[in-house]
Amino acid sequence: MSDLNHRPLPEQAAPGQVEEFRFELDLNGANVATSFAWCERGPDTPLPLALVACTIGTARSPGQASSSSSVTRFGAEGTVMGFRSETSDGRTLAYRFDALGRRWLTTDSGEPVLIDGPVVHAVIEHNNFAALLLLMRHAVQRLRPGDGTTYAVLIPELNRTLGLRLEKEADTLTCPALGLRYRWPGPGQSECLELMAQGASLSLKPLAGDDRTQMMRWRDRLCAPATVDAVAEPGIRFRDELADADALLATGAPLTGLRTPAQGRSRGLFVLIGGSGEYDARGFTRLGENLGYLPWIRFFSREGYDVLSVARRSDASVTHLDHRRALLALIERHRAKSGPALVIAGHSLGGLVAADIAPALHPLPVVILAACPARGLRKTILRQAFCQVAGPREPQMRDRAAWRSQADHYERFISGPADSPAIALRQADRALIRAFSDVGAAELLRRWPTGGRVLVMHADADEKVDFRDAGRWIGAAARNGVKADLLPVPGKDHVFGLMDAAADPEAVLAPVAAFLRTLASDEGRSS
Repeated sequence: MSDLNHRPLPEQAAPGQVEEFRFELDLNGANVATSFAWCERGPDTPLPLALVACTIGTARSPGQASSSSSVTRFGAEGTVMGFRSETSDGRTLAYRFDALGRRWLTTDSGEPVLIDGPVVHAVIEHNNFAALLLLMRHAVQRLRPGDGTTYAVLIPELNRTLGLRLEKEADTLTCPALGLRYRWPGPGQSECLELMAQGASLSLKPLAGDDRTQMMRWRDRLCAPATVDAVAEPGIRFRDELADADALLATGAPLTGLRTPAQGRSRGLFVLIGGSGEYDARGFTRLGENLGYLPWIRFFSREGYDVLSVARRSDASVTHLDHRRALLALIERHRAKSGPALVIAGHSLGGLVAADIAPALHPLPVVILAACPARGLRKTILRQAFCQVAGPREPQMRDRAAWRSQADHYERFISGPADSPAIALRQADRALIRAFSDVGAAELLRRWPTGGRVLVMHADADEKVDFRDAGRWIGAAARNGVKADLLPVPGKDHVFGLMDAAADPEAVLAPVAAFLRTLASDEGRSS
């Protein structure tokens, strides 16, 4: 438990009211992170004007400590108007918000992107407890006992906006999703913030002089107008396409899509179907704002394709059949506005969806299966869950009791209540996860006509889907008369390293473009 004693900085540090925090996070008796922050208010308002924060993860071995410093600027109503962060490995990220919830994202690895969404009340970095504290202070004064409310918070590491539920009982406010409890100060009790998980503790300690000096350096650098306010308009403009996507949402459709026009004459339509559990605050999988898929959109738009990034509604009532029908209709609608070629690329769960719908499209599209499970999702998710516990050096579980425990976890995951953020994020995909639970390459490719073309793309360091699944897709294709090519990607993770600051999308995606050009050339000669 942490008692929040307010200790102002020296007057020369800031013109308004100032408050400082230093949180220590311990798990099972070991320190794992330190978070310290400096908050400025105007002289006549309890609402924050700016929050400068730094979070430092404890090094597990020499040279592995990581840190992130950030500044959040707030508007008159306590909503976020700007945000910028820098990490110890040199990455930068900045957002500028307007009063309607639109925000412009700029990173050091790509051009700005315009994103629509709700009005954001907090930007929650990893272990930035000061930001959570300010959000709870905002809520506790506006709620009556027994009431609850949901705030839109931005998670910059994932570039995702989530709805965070806060509930008030007496003088206590809880956040079930994060396992946090907050108590407002009153007679005989001080303000406190605590973690509810067993073995976890959060404590407030005095801010040392060196910490304060470093904080002022971050404030002066990060709060400079040139770094916070000068976020340019996007180079890829999604405003019109988002309006079109939202129009489809208004009809009650279970999915929609963001269309990015080809640069130059259109070769055809490139459909991009993402994996599981990636939703923005409107209830959709991330579209152009997805930093993992954005390189795909940019690259294939430059290659001359109209790129349709598919997004699923976060609605647990949508069935697999509903999703399949809507997706086929969406593709046919956009296909009519593009050139003759049709390519469907599916990543992870999206690859299973692509392989499922391809035989229903005529002529048969070229399908790209990127990091796609070949043995069904049950085995893939169980293996993933075990590797997270036992480590990648032990891919096979020998303990039958442990296997049964993981199997029970899987059944709760796809059928139980959405009682954790991880399950809540995937609730819209439960119908798809159930549909492909025990369906993989053999079952899906058996329905394909002979002569289909597939590119199987897989990274050999994939931490989620077994790299050997790529070979299983190739084998199933051969047995069913489908021509398949293998594109191994050495040294990359499940998203092919495209979310890394030093990512090289050209190196990852150019071989895919070369494969498509070769197919087009062969078809031209044969015709």
